[in-house]
Amino acid sequence: MKRIRLTDPGHPDFARAWRLYKESFPVDERRRLNSHRRIMLRSIYHFDVVMDHNVFIGILLWWDFESVRYIEHLAVVPTLRGMQHGERILRHFLSESDMPVWLEVEPPDNELRNRRVGFYRRVGFTLNEHDYTQPAYEKSSQPVPLLVMTYPEAITEPDIRFFCRQYHPLLTDYSLAGA
Repeated sequence: MKRIRLTDPGHPDFARAWRLYKESFPVDERRRLNSHRRIMLRSIYHFDVVMDHNVFIGILLWWDFESVRYIEHLAVVPTLRGMQHGERILRHFLSESDMPVWLEVEPPDNELRNRRVGFYRRVGFTLNEHDYTQPAYEKSSQPVPLLVMTYPEAITEPDIRFFCRQYHPLLTDYSLAGA
């Protein structure tokens, strides 16, 4: 299994990765294509397609911040779900660095969301019950109340506040000045 970082929407693998992205995440939890075109140019942002024996199996979109690796989106091709590809992608990602890893999940208030939280727990993530809101990725979107899961350990309320103060401006810099 390997990840290929894309920096150009003209890359041959981008179209299928973009379809998976749009199919896998609600509109308020994703960026538009024009925003992605700009954000993909940032050195700290990674739009990775995941291949296994030359077969496209998923995407991993993440940020390499100073003090944390932040997974913005992870998705596996629907016909390949339930085959441990997501777990393999995450375990490989976690093995690459000693930095803490954060990701967001919807509150586990139904069966699908519970399964999603369970999946991340099996990989070693901790669900943090602190109040958290994902910033609006687009000016026309709304912020989304979510929860944060972290690896390798739990975080505190001040950690959440620091993350929001330090990194949310980078996630929501709609103009991406200095990209």
